[in-house]
Amino acid sequence: MSDSTLYGTTRLGGENGTGTVFSYALGSGGGGGNPTNPPSSGLTLVTNGEVTIEHAAFPSAGLEIGKTYTVTAKPDPKNVFVDWVASGGQSFVSNQAFLNFTMSSGLVLQADFSTNVFLAAQGTYRGLFAPAGSRRQTNSGSFLLNVTGTGTVSGTLDLAGQTVSLSGKFGADGAAVIVSKRAYGDSSLTTTLQLNFDAQTVSGTVSDGAFLAGLSGFQDVFSSSDHASAFEGQYTLVIPGAADPALGPFGTSYATVKVNSSGAVTLSGSLADGTAISQSSVISQDGYWPMYVNLYGGNASLWGTNIFANHTLTNASPLSWINATNSSKTAVYRSGFTNQNATLTGGLLPSMPLPAGLTSTLQQTNPPFTISITDLSDNTNHLTLKTNKTTGVVTGTFAYPGSSKSGVKINGVVLQGQQGVQGYFLGTNQSGAFIEGAP
Repeated sequence: MSDSTLYGTTRLGGENGTGTVFSYALGSGGGGGNPTNPPSSGLTLVTNGEVTIEHAAFPSAGLEIGKTYTVTAKPDPKNVFVDWVASGGQSFVSNQAFLNFTMSSGLVLQADFSTNVFLAAQGTYRGLFAPAGSRRQTNSGSFLLNVTGTGTVSGTLDLAGQTVSLSGKFGADGAAVIVSKRAYGDSSLTTTLQLNFDAQTVSGTVSDGAFLAGLSGFQDVFSSSDHASAFEGQYTLVIPGAADPALGPFGTSYATVKVNSSGAVTLSGSLADGTAISQSSVISQDGYWPMYVNLYGGNASLWGTNIFANHTLTNASPLSWINATNSSKTAVYRSGFTNQNATLTGGLLPSMPLPAGLTSTLQQTNPPFTISITDLSDNTNHLTLKTNKTTGVVTGTFAYPGSSKSGVKINGVVLQGQQGVQGYFLGTNQSGAFIEGAP
C-alpha cells in the first residue's frame, strides 16, 4: 500500500481462506488500510474464501461518507462468488461481483463464496424441450450447452429449422436465465436453466411469451478413457406405420444406429415417405438418447427420447412425428400429418445370414393389394432382395400385381429377435409395407 493512495487490488483470504479482514479509515487524516487494527468507523472488507478485491484508488487520507466507490470480487478457481452482504449482517446487497457502494460510518462489506462446483460440472450437456402434451414444430426442439469451470455457458437451441445462440453465466446455485434474439423478426427466446450437480443433468424452460416449453437434458460422461461398454454396438430400428394417413405413412420407417465406445450415436435411415434421415448425438450415462431430426426444410421433425437397455432400443417417451407440409413435387403425403404417439423399436444387429424359407409380404392400401412370396423360384412379381451384412439394411425391387415390369424399390432393415425384415416401398401417393419373416 502506498503512503498516498491504494491502487488496484487487495488480497484477502490467506491460506485457510476464511475470515480475513482488511479495513480502511474514514477521512480526516492518517487513515488508510490496516489489516490488524481496523478503525471502528471506517470500511471493513470481509471474505469467507480466498479472493482478490479489485477497486479504484482509495485515498490514504480515508474514505468519505456519502461518496460512491466500487469494488469487484474475483475468487480463486476453487471458489465461486455468491454475493455481497453489508454491515456485518445478512442484509442483501448484490449477487454481482462488481459492486457500487455508498460509504457510511462503520460499513462492513462481506464477499461470500462457495466451493466451485463448476469444476466438476464443466462439460457438454444436451437434451430436448417441448410443452407438455402440445408439441408443435415451432415450440419444440433440441439444445446443446457447453459449461466451463467458471460457470460460463454457451450453446444453441434448435427449433423450426433455426439455430438460436445461447450465452450466459450460471450463478453459484447452478441457475441461469438467458435471452436470445431470433431471425426473421421472431420473438426473442428466454431460456431458464438449472444444473443438478449430483445427477449431472440440466432442466429448465424455453419461452417466447406465447409458449412455455419444459427443457431437460444430461451431461456427456463417456470418453475415450471411460467407455460406453454397456451400449456400444451396431443397431437397427423401425418406426411402424399407421393405418390412418392423417397419422403418417402406412409403410415401416427404418434406420441403422451405431454407438461407439465414447457414447457417440450415429443415426442413418429412411422414413416411409421416402425422406432420408440422419443425426449425430451422444447417449447419457443411463443410456438415454435425445433424438431430434429436422425434416422437409424445417417444416417438420422427429422428436423424442429413446433408451438403450440390454442391447435393445425403445422410445422412453412418445415419439412425435410432425409433417406440417411437404410441397416437393415427388413427395407422397403432401398434405402432411401429425403423430404424437408414434413408437420406435430395435436392437443390436442379429447374426447373418437370415434363415431360409422366410415369407416376403408386400401390402398396400391405396390401391389395395397383398403379395406373399415364399418360393423365389416361382416369383411372378419379380421380387429381388439384397442384405448388407454389416449394417443390416435390405434393398430390393418388385413388380406391381398385374404388371410384368419390375423396379418398385423396397427398403428396410433386419431386426433383432424377429429373424426377419421390416420396411417400405413407395406407391403413387402413399407407401406400402414390406415384411419378411417366418411363414
